[in-house]
Amino acid sequence: MNRAAVTVEIRIGDDVVLRPVMWMFIAVLLTFLLTRFVTRRIRTKQRAAALAAANGDPTEAAGQGGLLKDINIGGIHLHHQVFGILLMAITGILVFATTPEGVGRNVAAFVFGIGLSLAFDEFALWLHLDDVYWSPEGRQSVDAIFCVLCMIGFLIGGADFISGEVGTGGWWASVASLLVLLALSVICLLKGKVMTGVIGVVFSPLTLVGTLRLAKPTSWWARRFYPPGSRRMRRSRRRFGPDYDRRWNRVRDFFAGAPDPQIAAPAPAGVDVPVAVVPPVLTSGAVHEIEPDDGLPPERPSLMATLMGPEHPAHPAHPEHRSDDDTNTARPGE
Repeated sequence: MNRAAVTVEIRIGDDVVLRPVMWMFIAVLLTFLLTRFVTRRIRTKQRAAALAAANGDPTEAAGQGGLLKDINIGGIHLHHQVFGILLMAITGILVFATTPEGVGRNVAAFVFGIGLSLAFDEFALWLHLDDVYWSPEGRQSVDAIFCVLCMIGFLIGGADFISGEVGTGGWWASVASLLVLLALSVICLLKGKVMTGVIGVVFSPLTLVGTLRLAKPTSWWARRFYPPGSRRMRRSRRRFGPDYDRRWNRVRDFFAGAPDPQIAAPAPAGVDVPVAVVPPVLTSGAVHEIEPDDGLPPERPSLMATLMGPEHPAHPAHPEHRSDDDTNTARPGE
């Protein structure tokens, strides 16, 4: 009895863009998961070494052995974003110089995706210009990677932002549609929905949803259009309250690991943080005020505060955070 063989063929498409973008997506995803696995293992070993040092065990606290360890050259710790930037730079130069086709283009896209993932896995570091990888602010790197994956994922199916011949009716219609899409994305950003605004550029229904729904209470949009005590402001505070942050943080921490518990999260905008009262010190008849040291890192602005600048109430340069005496000089007799 002859049985006909059944062949299942999955076609991605023959377009010159689709296959490289698919390989880039795979590279970004795999590199992110592998990088987080490695960094979490390194952190576990560092914690064990610190605990051994505290218990007076010099053997266990001697350092990090094995292959999984931080890379230090000449006493300088090299973050993995350095290798990501180098990979993207080298790949970009080679693509423009050689214009590879076929397998070469796919390999270039895969290597570029590795570099892209390594760089954006430390997005919070180059946003804050500080090593916040395992701090609460480090979760912004997870948001950035998620945005990159979504944008590349939607582009696998192909995307024509502007179509038709220049000057034709179809071309002008596509330009108008793109301008409307960008305007909706900007509204999402002003409402404090960064991921919605970024991903919505390649997935337009998301921008429409983000535009119609409530803004976050600390966003520029809420401060301009939601009066204090109004119904919309109360609804916004309920929807985007602590429970909302906890839900999303659980998802971020599942993939990337939770921040170190000893690193305190910055206080939300409008929340007063108790400060220790330090008595003044008398020297030569003058009073010098001593800044309290509570052992906590300085408050860093959120991603939206960084985007909006001093206009945002959570930004350190906002007038609410300025003291009466910006010169910080001693004033005798006070």
